Amino acid sequence: MSSLDVLEDTYDALGPAKGGIRFHPGVTLEEVKALALWMTIKCAVVGLPYGGGKGGVVVNPKELSNLELERLSRAYMRAMADVVGPAVDIPAPDVYTNARIMGWMRDEYETIKRVKAPGEGVITADNVDRIKARIIAEVANGPIVGTVDDKLRDRGIMVLPDVLTNAGGVTVSYFEWVQNLQGYSWSLEEVREKLEIALSRAFSEIWDIYESEQGSVRDAA
Repeated sequence: MSSLDVLEDTYDALGPAKGGIRFHPGVTLEEVKALALWMTIKCAVVGLPYGGGKGGVVVNPKELSNLELERLSRAYMRAMADVVGPAVDIPAPDVYTNARIMGWMRDEYETIKRVKAPGEGVITADNVDRIKARIIAEVANGPIVGTVDDKLRDRGIMVLPDVLTNAGGVTVSYFEWVQNLQGYSWSLEEVREKLEIALSRAFSEIWDIYESEQGSVRDAA
């Protein structure tokens, strides 16, 4: 079993590479190169800001158990993590790969790339007494150390938690996934409208729980 992954040489003249990853016993290097080139031309013809990319593993996935398939998918991403990313190469399912396989790959990629995000642990026991704001919206991940949440609440400071206030990114990522499945792109106005509906609905549901239980907005979320 061998792994093949090719980015067409001129892909970065148009934008990040776009193309599928296939698991198939008949995959060859020549095929991968050709498909990457065709994708580059295809994107150029319709004016998409993508280059072409293609990846493959020479394997018969029908002969693998689910555990073996997951291990293979994760191993593939570990090997390719340095040349994959939203500004470099955007993978997609192809022959004998599906949403589950792409999910394993994405999870592995995020695990590899995960670092402490800017803004984590900004409000701590050392500085919480100096906070003068009446409402804090956590636009970063985990800016408030968990142990000081109660102190903020006791002082009447409302915290809008990160799981709500910065959920726009993952929501739009879901929209992108849906569009990929449909093979159709929504307009920016459609995306913004759907995002507003999704976040407004989430806020309303959380707020109703918060008002009825009189705890914190974080607990309600």
